[in-house]
Amino acid sequence: MRNRVQSARMAWSGAAGWILLVVVGAVPAGALPPELEQAFEFAKGHFRPVTAARVAEARDAVVQSAAALERLLRSGELTEDEATWKEYLHWKTLQEQLKAEQPDARALGRTAVRLYRHKEGLHLKPFTEFRDRLVDWINLEVAARQKNLKQTYLTRLDQLKQLCEQLEADPSDAATAERIGALLGFIQRTGQDVTLVDKVRAALWHDNLYAEVSSKLASAGIEEPIDEKMTIRDCIMGTSIEGTAHTTGTVKLATIPCEDRAVLRLLVDGEAASENTGWQRGVTIWSNSLTTLAAEMDVLVSGDRFDTSVVKAGAATSTNVYALSARSCFVEKIAWRRVAKTKWKAEEEASAHAAERLAGQVEERVTELLGEAEQGFDEKFRAPLLRRGEWPSRLQFASTDKSVSVRFLQANVTQPAATIPMPKVAQGRDLVVRLHETFIANFSRAILGNWTLTDERLVKLLSQFGDIPEELKTSPDKAPWSITFSATKPVSATFRDGKVEFAIFGRRFEQGSNYIESPIRLSATYRVTRTKEGARLVRDGDVVVKFTRLKRLGPTQIALRTVMRAKFEALFKPEFETKGLELPGRWEKAGDLHLEELVANQGWLALSWTMKAKPAASQTASADDAVQEERADGTSPLDVQVANTD
Repeated sequence: MRNRVQSARMAWSGAAGWILLVVVGAVPAGALPPELEQAFEFAKGHFRPVTAARVAEARDAVVQSAAALERLLRSGELTEDEATWKEYLHWKTLQEQLKAEQPDARALGRTAVRLYRHKEGLHLKPFTEFRDRLVDWINLEVAARQKNLKQTYLTRLDQLKQLCEQLEADPSDAATAERIGALLGFIQRTGQDVTLVDKVRAALWHDNLYAEVSSKLASAGIEEPIDEKMTIRDCIMGTSIEGTAHTTGTVKLATIPCEDRAVLRLLVDGEAASENTGWQRGVTIWSNSLTTLAAEMDVLVSGDRFDTSVVKAGAATSTNVYALSARSCFVEKIAWRRVAKTKWKAEEEASAHAAERLAGQVEERVTELLGEAEQGFDEKFRAPLLRRGEWPSRLQFASTDKSVSVRFLQANVTQPAATIPMPKVAQGRDLVVRLHETFIANFSRAILGNWTLTDERLVKLLSQFGDIPEELKTSPDKAPWSITFSATKPVSATFRDGKVEFAIFGRRFEQGSNYIESPIRLSATYRVTRTKEGARLVRDGDVVVKFTRLKRLGPTQIALRTVMRAKFEALFKPEFETKGLELPGRWEKAGDLHLEELVANQGWLALSWTMKAKPAASQTASADDAVQEERADGTSPLDVQVANTD
């Protein structure tokens, strides 16, 4: 964020713009769509001066959002108290600047920077709204003090148009796409009409991540048998009943066609056979019953939330009373007559009770499953992106009767996205992933920007995937090391001509008491090929370590470069090979996924897999054994109770 605030001053320099014009002029331009041409013409004649009134309006918005944030800080809902938060946010200085005639943008920037950090709570709406209003005000304050802002704007507008024409002529030009993003950011920061920004992005940017899961694969982790024995207690038409029930059936998942969200339908089908004893007014009744069960519930997945429908459940009970016992023959005869007369009504009431209980159990089970999913979604995806102000421009789920899909456009206003539509893959795959290189760069900014990777953190991460290379292991006799990622572009990847290049961008590297604080680029290129069982990546050359701003290196820099190369040579191994994709958790029973397609070209990495069933030897266990194994894992089948009747 510090780079964002500082760029509010630096972005006004015209020198870079003239360089862009020279570069653009060297490439034949392509024709823009008519609506985009019109948008440029409109923007040219509608420059918006940054007046004192606009700046004051932005300041008032900060005051209002600050008041809302202060109410949250006083509420006691946060893990830290009000005083701690205000110290963190430089609240006293902020209040002084809000009253100043000439606010200090640097002082305001120190608060703004802290609102973008990975700190628990900063994803909450009062924080994000205050942050956005504060940054808007800072940008307008800086813009209002610039001389010849209109002329700078018009110059940048011409540059932007020529760059757009250049990208139309050569959509694979990633450098041009990045320059376009920078100029779109300039237009927004200076408080101009963002209609042009939106139209340029709509015309040039495409989604940069697409994933699709077949219904078969999605259901593989949800489908499970029901095989339960339980004690039951109920009251049907005044008769208290106890007994045991054996419930068998299945839990299945179906995907329902929907264009604006994914609809997953959980289906329960089964039957329960029970042996029961009932008591009423001195009469003991022995019976058995068979109840058929059915239930369904929809899980609705949209861009930022999970919802559920009301459970629909039904049951039908058939009862056989085979013995009665009463204090006299006369009472027993009356009891038999009453059983015959009220049998249909008792079965109806028992069915209703069974359906009600089944609905409650399905809802409880789905809530449990969704709770785990939502917690992971919030902690690992939603909260980090909101904290950094990097929520996707588009996040769209959809479903058909054969699959569930999600599309991402991960790019803020200054970032490029895919400039070439995603490649096609063969139909009928169980898992499809199409990933553009801009997604990696843009998403890494949100998750890793300014983050420090230590040797201990790396070991902990690698331990989840297998053996740790000797060079990366920690020990008391090895000096600790760390790398702090770049704030704007921590990680990048390029996918071209069957090759993949991975690059890490750091701004500081430490080992023991030595350090370098200068931009660092570490990269490795791999040739990618499919094998019979998966894929192989073979490194093309050595790992490259480059200090991007240092022309000459001193002894300390050379020594640390050698250390970094050794560390990352161990991380970027000479060769990687995969033999299918192993499914985790509940999906493990579905077997491995076999790689069918692998394409790395024109900025896109496209992969697809099909399910590969496990060998027959691993499927010889009985259904009862499978249920017991799942219970041991803590993933017991859906419990189903059944109501019984006399």
